[in-house]
Amino acid sequence: MQQLKHHLVGVLNRTPAMDAFRTARGVRDEYVDPQVRQLRSVVAEMRAGQIDVLILGDSTTTFFGRDDADPRRLPEMLQAELGRDVRLRLVAGAGYHPGLYAEFVRVLGTLEQRPRAVVVSRAIRTSGRVTHVARHPEYGYERSIAALAAIRDADSRMRAFSRANRRTEAETAAFHALEVETRWQQARTIGEFLEKVRGRRGGAEDIDQQRALFDYFHGETFTERHVDRARLLGERLRAYGVPVVHYWPSIPWQRGETYFPGEFRAHCEQNFAVLRPAFDDALGDLGLTAEGPFDTPDDEFIDAADGSEHWNDKGRARIAKQLAACLHETGALGR
Repeated sequence: MQQLKHHLVGVLNRTPAMDAFRTARGVRDEYVDPQVRQLRSVVAEMRAGQIDVLILGDSTTTFFGRDDADPRRLPEMLQAELGRDVRLRLVAGAGYHPGLYAEFVRVLGTLEQRPRAVVVSRAIRTSGRVTHVARHPEYGYERSIAALAAIRDADSRMRAFSRANRRTEAETAAFHALEVETRWQQARTIGEFLEKVRGRRGGAEDIDQQRALFDYFHGETFTERHVDRARLLGERLRAYGVPVVHYWPSIPWQRGETYFPGEFRAHCEQNFAVLRPAFDDALGDLGLTAEGPFDTPDDEFIDAADGSEHWNDKGRARIAKQLAACLHETGALGR
C-alpha cells in the first residue's frame, strides 16, 4: 500500500497540471514580494479594527521541532495564554530584522487605528548588521526594504509585483566572496565558512565543523556601525506610541561554551551590551522585556548544536507565558 501511495504521488507530480502549478509558483516567488503583501493585508485588517496585538516576528515565531510533543508555534501558544478574545496578527519571515520592522511600523503609523500592543522579536544576530544577514542576497531583504521605503503612507498604492529577494548566481557568488572578521576566524570568507559547515546533519560529532558554525553565526564583534537599524526600530516604535513587549531569543551559549570554553558567552554578552542600549534608549519607557538572550537552557532548543535560536515546545511554552504576563503588565489588554 505504501509503495502504491508513493507511486501515485510520483505520477501526480508529473502531470501537466502540477507542472503548471510549479511554474506559477516559481514566477510568484521570483516577482511577488511577500513583505509588501503582508503589509498590505495588515493595513486592511488594522483599518477594520481586527488586530489587538501585532507580532513582528521571525523564524522563532514560525518554527517548531519535528519531535515536539506539542507542534503549536509560538503565536498559537501565546493565543492560548491570552484567550480567543484577544486578536493576534503575525508578520514574520525567515531572518526578519529591524530594517523590515521599521518600515512596517512607519507605514502603519500613518493609520489612525493602532493595535493595543506590539510584540517584537529581537534576536542578537539578526538585530545587528552582521555580514551573514545584512549582506545576504535573500535574507538581507534589501529589495523589500527599498520597496517598503517607497510606500509613503497607508493610502499609497502598495505594489507587491516586483523583483523579489531571490538571489541570482552572480549575487550568490558575490556574497560567498565577502570577507568577514570573526572572533575566532574559523574561515576567511562567507563561502569558506559555508563550505566548512556544508552537509551538517544536526549532530555535534565534528568539533571543527561546529566551531565554524558557531563562529559564523555569532563570531562577529559588534560596534556602533552594527546597531543603526536597531536604533531606528526603537525610534519608530516610540513614535508609534503603543506598549511594546520585546524578547531577545536566546542563543545556545551553553553549547557554544563547549566549542570556545570561557570565551563564547563573554563574547556574546559584549555584543549584547553594544546592541541593547541602541534599541532600549530609542524606545524609552514604552518597552518591556520578556526574555533575555542567555535565559534558555540547552534542553529548550530544537537543536542546540545548530547555533540558532529556535525553541522546542518546552521553550516556546515558557516564552509564551512570559509574553502574556508582560502584555498584561502593560495594562494594554485590560484585566
